[in-house]
Amino acid sequence: MERIEMLFNRIYFSIYSLLYFTNRFVIGKIIKILISRPLYSIPWVRQRLEKNGMDYNAWTNESHSQLDNPRYGLLNWLLGFLLAYIVTSPVFIFIIILQILIGQSFRDFVLQNLRIIVIVVMAFFFFLSYRFVWKNDRFLEYYKKFEKKGRKSVIIWSLSVLLYGIVYAILFLYLYRYAEMKLGYLH
Repeated sequence: MERIEMLFNRIYFSIYSLLYFTNRFVIGKIIKILISRPLYSIPWVRQRLEKNGMDYNAWTNESHSQLDNPRYGLLNWLLGFLLAYIVTSPVFIFIIILQILIGQSFRDFVLQNLRIIVIVVMAFFFFLSYRFVWKNDRFLEYYKKFEKKGRKSVIIWSLSVLLYGIVYAILFLYLYRYAEMKLGYLH
């Protein structure tokens, strides 16, 4: 169980690291150029900020610090969604492979019970995620452990999770199209 907990938290941390990099260095720079600078150049906005004791750098750093806090920042719902995608994607690929192997009868069963299948898979995933990641904010303890391992480890894990997600998306689309062609729905 400890290995599963470590893997879930490692994936969660890797996704967080990717989103942190994207927010801080890509989207953050774009927002700074397109929104923050033009807003700060408006006299009454600048006066209001200066009245509250904030210059331009303090204002942009404050907006970044709200997103960078791992407890509530960086759109935790997006982190949860991406973790769900990474963990549950093999299940849905397995269902498509079964459709190819078994044929039309299994495909009809899946289509009739698709909502139930998705609800059961996602409920099981959220149970595991709650138990291993979110209960008592366990992910914060693991964040400290993973950060101590160094930047190289964070980069390798983050890129591997990103590559895993891309490969599974391509594989899913390819297998889905192949299953539809094999069963006669695409020409």
